[in-house]
Order: sequence, then structure tokens, then C-alpha cells
Amino acid sequence: VTGVQTCALPISRNVVGYINVYAPIRPTVTYINDTLYCSHALSYQWYLNGAAIPGATDSAYVMTQSGVYYVQVTDIHGCNAYSIQYDIVLG
Repeated sequence: VTGVQTCALPISRNVVGYINVYAPIRPTVTYINDTLYCSHALSYQWYLNGAAIPGATDSAYVMTQSGVYYVQVTDIHGCNAYSIQYDIVLG
């Protein structure tokens, strides 16, 4: 194997060539008023109560209801990472 990129640690130790292992970085989320802002990434998907929010694919999301929010990001290597979950009560 030569020039392989992966997001997880390789299982085999008898590999000829090289493997680049990328550890995805957990995104940082900032909460201001009714809006969640995520740190830089290639792409975003926001979730509410464990379900993907349709169309919520920007770095910021304006919340419309209370619940548990988090974001999945993808970096330039195609690796995914999730933010911590935020239990938000709007009111």
C-alpha cells in the first residue's frame, strides 16, 4: 500500500509504503442568543435530538426550538467529527 490516507489507525503493521493517519478535531461550538456557531470545517450538518436538521449545513444555525443540538463536521481529508451536545432551552 502506498500513499493511503485514513481517518482511523491502521490495523496491519506489515504495510509497505506509508499511511497518513488524520485524527479529526472535535469542533468548537459557540452559543449566542438563538444562534449556534461552529469552528471552521469543510462541511457541516446540524442535529436536533439526534436527527439531522434538513438544510442545516452552514457554519451557523439559528435555533427555532428547544432540544439537544450538536454538529457533525467534515475536514479536508474527509474525516468526520462531532461536537459535544448542547441541551438548549429557548424562551
